[in-house]
Amino acid sequence: MRATTELLELLLGVLRTREAADVRLRMLLQPHQQITKALARRVERVSELVEESTAILSCRVQINIEKPDGDHTPDLLFALRLYLTGDDGANAIHISRISDRQDE
Repeated sequence: MRATTELLELLLGVLRTREAADVRLRMLLQPHQQITKALARRVERVSELVEESTAILSCRVQINIEKPDGDHTPDLLFALRLYLTGDDGANAIHISRISDRQDE
């Protein structure tokens, strides 16, 4: 599960290319791109697998995000879904801390 979480954390970081000064780089992972749509489908599948299992997705990134009542999706997966699909709710995501410790 740790390897999956690390890849998801990397994806979250790579999405920051949307703020790049280079227009070509900034456009690579925009919501309308095929690769971004494919990534969104993969994140949704991971969400389904986590929900079906007893596994716990432990993330080093502390994300503050408002989720609908009853939504138990891990914050990392929820945030990635919003970012990848271009949902307006992504503007309300706040990353408050990143821990270098593996056990947090």
